[in-house]
Amino acid sequence: MSVLTLVRPGPVAPPPPESMPIGRAALWLADQGVDVVFGTAELKMRAVPGGWQLAEEDPVAVHDRFPSWNHPREYAAATLGLEHLPRGNPIRFRDLCRDKVRFQREVPVDMPEIVIDSSDFDSALRSWGAGFLKPRYGGLGRGVRYVRPGDDLPSELEGAVLGQLEPAILQRAIAAPTGLAGLATRWLMQRSEDGSWVVAGGVCRTSETDPVTNVDRGAHVVPADTLDAHTGHRCREILEAVADWITDPEVCEVGLDLVIDPDGVPHLIEANSRPGGRLQALGPAYRDDHVRACARPLLYLCQLGPTRPGG
Repeated sequence: MSVLTLVRPGPVAPPPPESMPIGRAALWLADQGVDVVFGTAELKMRAVPGGWQLAEEDPVAVHDRFPSWNHPREYAAATLGLEHLPRGNPIRFRDLCRDKVRFQREVPVDMPEIVIDSSDFDSALRSWGAGFLKPRYGGLGRGVRYVRPGDDLPSELEGAVLGQLEPAILQRAIAAPTGLAGLATRWLMQRSEDGSWVVAGGVCRTSETDPVTNVDRGAHVVPADTLDAHTGHRCREILEAVADWITDPEVCEVGLDLVIDPDGVPHLIEANSRPGGRLQALGPAYRDDHVRACARPLLYLCQLGPTRPGG
């Protein structure tokens, strides 16, 4: 049984699989009879101890990790002939998560207010005191800026696609706990083999100086289980509400961003349909957890079989 992890081929050969969590997960699954291959419909590679080899067999499912928004033509070629297979996560879910306005309208969880019309940005910001200006369809943190009254508020920002401007939206900023400029959490939700949702891991990102708590900007990363019990419980209530809302069987994982206010109350900010990298930031102690998180959606997709569920 083969599962294709759909990725964009790089200009050089990948490092040995043992050096990467997803590679170690593929080797572990191979011992259980699950053949994980990487690449596209046309060119697939299998992880073997110490390296990679060409793979020929047809997959029964696809785990979509291709940066399709940046390379749409390559993506179309990479998926040619795979249309009949279950795909986690499907394009329809990717598009829902990328559209911050649509996602906020549909998810059954309260989120900080957003303003869509740029002519209303200034008055909303004066009312709130602070906000985050974001590209509507952005990703990877690109274009996001913390703003206060008097700051420049452009109606367009560069988003996930380099060089392409998107409509800007303004979201009310949630004040951070005392002593911090920002406290954000990222939770990885995944389906287990029986289709139920599990919390595969969570991290907290904190900064004493920067409201944009991004690791690349110097934020400190700790496990989410360092949150106090009441806050952790409130976080899990939000996670469960979102999981109950996702009925599409091809959605196998989602990253959810929650920020914590001074009273320890979490607030859902956005969702990521291509989550990754957060557990790695916790270091070697979470090495095995990271491998299991890489393997879990692949095991789930095997259970869906070769026929696309739900049409």
